Amino acid sequence: MLQLVLSLIFISSAVYGQSCPNGYIRHDKSCYAVVTNPTATWPHAQAYCDGANGHLVTFETEAERSYVHNYIQNRFGPTNKYYWIGGVNYIDGSWVWMNNLTAVNLNWATGEPTRNSNEHCLLMVATEFGKYADNTCEDVSSQDTNHHPYVCEKEVS
Repeated sequence: MLQLVLSLIFISSAVYGQSCPNGYIRHDKSCYAVVTNPTATWPHAQAYCDGANGHLVTFETEAERSYVHNYIQNRFGPTNKYYWIGGVNYIDGSWVWMNNLTAVNLNWATGEPTRNSNEHCLLMVATEFGKYADNTCEDVSSQDTNHHPYVCEKEVS
């Protein structure tokens, strides 16, 4: 009997370890949480995701980007145009993903990139099929203009 109980605990732990935390959705090998309230600057969004043992979402495939975009569109509609994701261009002007520094294959939204020298953080433009936009990472005015929703990702082990 004790062996059966221990076996059930082990199986439950293994299954639990493969699931996503409350508030996250699973797709393939990752769990995603879309945070719309409160909105944040890019550094604050990254810190929030880090604090939840994750990171701002990074897209390894077009299918992953499409899945996250479709989820946002179906769940939130046109409520928010921009969502922070985990891309930056701090290294020699080329865009990289923060979690593993792999070069980002960018599909820019209309009018992007703006090529402003202070725009180093990447947004997903939900209203343009999940294409990308560059923006300043921090607020540049007292009006919180760079506070956006964001997407956290956790890899499933």
